[in-house]
Amino acid sequence: MKLRKFLAVTSAFCMMWAVMPVLPIQENSSILADAEESGTCGTNLKWVLDEEGTLTISGTGKMKDWKSSDYVPWYANRADIKNVIIENGVTSIGKYAFIHCKNLISVTIPDTVTAIQTGAFWYCESLISAELPDSLLSIADYAFNTCESLTSAEIPDSVTSIGQAVFAHCISLTSATLPNGLTSIENSLFYDCTGLVSVTIPDSVTNIKFSAFCGCHELTSANIPDSVLNIGTEAFRSCSSLRSVKIPEGVTVIQSGTFADCTALTSAEIPASVTSIEEEAFSCCSALDTVIIQNPDCEIFDAKNTFSNTYDSRIEFYSFNGTIYGYEGSTAQAYAEKYERNFAFISSAPETSESEAILLGDVSGDGEINILDVITINKAILGKEELTEAQIKAIDFNGNGKPDSEESLTLMKYIVKLITSLTK
Repeated sequence: MKLRKFLAVTSAFCMMWAVMPVLPIQENSSILADAEESGTCGTNLKWVLDEEGTLTISGTGKMKDWKSSDYVPWYANRADIKNVIIENGVTSIGKYAFIHCKNLISVTIPDTVTAIQTGAFWYCESLISAELPDSLLSIADYAFNTCESLTSAEIPDSVTSIGQAVFAHCISLTSATLPNGLTSIENSLFYDCTGLVSVTIPDSVTNIKFSAFCGCHELTSANIPDSVLNIGTEAFRSCSSLRSVKIPEGVTVIQSGTFADCTALTSAEIPASVTSIEEEAFSCCSALDTVIIQNPDCEIFDAKNTFSNTYDSRIEFYSFNGTIYGYEGSTAQAYAEKYERNFAFISSAPETSESEAILLGDVSGDGEINILDVITINKAILGKEELTEAQIKAIDFNGNGKPDSEESLTLMKYIVKLITSLTK
């Protein structure tokens, strides 16, 4: 237990470090001069800010990279900037160029730009869209971090490098398309993108790093291509709408907390290539019913929280009501027997597919949790409607195998937001 707590604290510290480094802002610095409305921003670049709030950058070559926001020449005017027009000839967008331009709505990027540098649009909270040109080759760390109004990210195939936490905290982002040719999804790339529903991962990707999709609550599926060889620690943690996941052959380790707190995940098939499953890999996955472990010699972390549905903090107890499937004499069988988990031979394992995935609480089967589900449960309690096995699984919060008034009340509390989880 001490190890679990240590890992949790260490993980939280690492996440904070990866996503929220010290901001390069010194509001009271003496460097800030009187606000200017024009000047230079590169060897051959000029800028001008007009009365309507449009900042135009013209000339040829690279934009300057500033070591902090205070050195950006228009930083004192940042609240007045509503639109940015970068003209043809500019080849890069400099470090921290538009950081904290909170009223910036739109930006025009020409097809001469090849690089967007670190923190270029960090905290541009009103930026709705940014059309990226086909000339673009790289997007550096935190470039669009905390652009809270950004709704989509379509990255052209010309881009071969995307830094860490580029789109972290973009809470309005609903879809993202990553470029063909990209090989690595960096740390915290989409961390806390709470509205992200879909993401297209190309076949060129081999590495999904630490916390890449952590906290993407609306992500319903993760189509991980067969090219992926590594899925990092907490990569999909707290993806609470994720219903199914296919782990590619070639992945060798399910790292700590990779799928923890994925409360809608119903099944996980772990291929024979996986030699190790680390602590909390599938912890607190409240709907998890089926775990298939193909490697008979897979090393499974020796703790109850490796696979669990719920956690009772009062007695520090992890429960698991699903079934672990494996071979006779396998490590999977030994783990299940040690921790009193249901075990069955792999030959009897059910087929797992995304179409069979169950959203906990969605009794009506419409893909949402709403009042229709409460009505369906109440009809079943009164004997006016018979529920299927899948429907019973969707409502069986207390594990008694049938609908009852306690579960109906729990669901109603969840719908009106009196509680935040359908499991204890």
